[in-house]
Amino acid sequence: MINISLKELSNQDKWIVKHIGEDCIYVRGYLFHNNKLFKGDALINLVKYLDYHKLFLLAQKANGFFAIIKKHRNKIIVVTDRIRSISIFYGKKNNEIFLSDNPCWILEKLEIKKINLRSKKEFLALGYVTGPDTLYENIKQLQAGEILNLECDNKEIEIRAERYYRYLHSIDLKEGFNILLEKLNEAINNTFSRLIRILDGRPAVIPLSGGYDSRLIATMLKKFKYDNVICFSYGKPGNLESTRSQELAKNLGFRWEFIPYSNEEWYSWYRTKEMAEYIKFASGFSSVAHIQDWPAVWKLKKNRTVPENSVFVPGHSADFIAGSHITDIYNSYGKIRGKRKLIKAVLDYHYNLYKWPKKDLNIFKEKISGLLSGFNIDTFEDLLNAFEYWDWQERQAKLIVNSVRVYEFWGYDWLIPLWDFELMDFFSRLPLDFRLNKVLYETYVKREYEKAIEIDEIYASTLNENIVYSKKKYLRSNIKGIIIYLRLLRFYKKIIEIIKAMTYKRKYETHPLCWYGINKIDKFKEFYTGREHINSFLAKMLIDKIDK
Repeated sequence: MINISLKELSNQDKWIVKHIGEDCIYVRGYLFHNNKLFKGDALINLVKYLDYHKLFLLAQKANGFFAIIKKHRNKIIVVTDRIRSISIFYGKKNNEIFLSDNPCWILEKLEIKKINLRSKKEFLALGYVTGPDTLYENIKQLQAGEILNLECDNKEIEIRAERYYRYLHSIDLKEGFNILLEKLNEAINNTFSRLIRILDGRPAVIPLSGGYDSRLIATMLKKFKYDNVICFSYGKPGNLESTRSQELAKNLGFRWEFIPYSNEEWYSWYRTKEMAEYIKFASGFSSVAHIQDWPAVWKLKKNRTVPENSVFVPGHSADFIAGSHITDIYNSYGKIRGKRKLIKAVLDYHYNLYKWPKKDLNIFKEKISGLLSGFNIDTFEDLLNAFEYWDWQERQAKLIVNSVRVYEFWGYDWLIPLWDFELMDFFSRLPLDFRLNKVLYETYVKREYEKAIEIDEIYASTLNENIVYSKKKYLRSNIKGIIIYLRLLRFYKKIIEIIKAMTYKRKYETHPLCWYGINKIDKFKEFYTGREHINSFLAKMLIDKIDK
């Protein structure tokens, strides 16, 4: 038999369930199909008579964030959107299959609770587990853009997962810069028209940083005259990101809230019952829980600063689709190509939460190679295409997008408009020259922001301090590339790590988010070597807990 229990789904109130004859249909989220919005009962009615093949075709064309589960006797079809915004897990025991968005329930049902040692090593290095795997051998996960078919009879179980979508580039936009800028404008206008339809008058709450992505969201809501907007920032009082955030909100005429953080508060927050429940809720045995704005959302809720019907609208992840990660690769390595260079680029860029033992190298290489087995890497563009594909299905879907669990945990809805599929499709067709340094995207955001606040170009340049910072970042990247070319990278890295390790106290006490305060400074010093990120600590602490 196939066992699925709605009461064991993590977000029971988010799922709509309907029994139709022998079928049981579960839906969550929304989608646009032929420019018509479907959610709730309308979404159930859209899919109730669709078989596997027709659901596959619908998912290919659908634009939105959704999960659909259709159960008919001992057969289940499951489909989730292009970025796995709603995570689904499944596990097998003898002739039973357990399916849920709550892997803890699945683990309870399994007789064998064996840790996947390769996944454990990968989790420590990345902060998430790649492919369909999780930290447990018998629990798997749906991947981005995937449809799953589960069938069970008295003899055997069939599990078939198939990709209906892959984030791949096909360079077919051949117009000049200005024409492409207007095509991007059209795609973004369409995106925010859809966003406003979904918001339906509810308060839009923006975690506003000093960067481009959240700024674009705030700018477009201003452009569309959507006034029910609250912006917020957090961290050490006076930190640069929050200062920029406040200025942006003020210029756009939106209300702005600030939630102060401190090392001492983080130490307490991390040891609350609520944090323990959140980590269990958000990690899914497949990624570290996003904690960055967890206290901020908690305080906004506790103090009733934002209404209960608010929708959080974070700026994930236009920087990625616009070209930020491939820019880093280009600046670090130049126009490299070949499978070996591709694997090295993925390893260097992503597998960096801690200094893993050399014996783990082949494990990681084998996993990366397997996930990218269908790619030919004959040119630099081929390499970047494969690199972004891996990034999309792994880091973006499992770490970045999974951060929306923080809003769910506190009972709020979320929308991530910069993952709108029209935008994804636009950037997947954009030539490399317009994606390197995010040149087209950043030009557009600057232009629209300046229009929104009605200032002249000279004054606008003084407000965009992060542009200067970005240029300095690229300069540093180019210097780093020269060092690599001169074969001095290892020496350079070692010196930097030594310097960072010696300045652990400054790192601990001055971080703008104060989040290293989850540990006391002596514990921080014990683990910190100069290269660790907060996710390094979170990954290790979760693994230590599972190992007990």
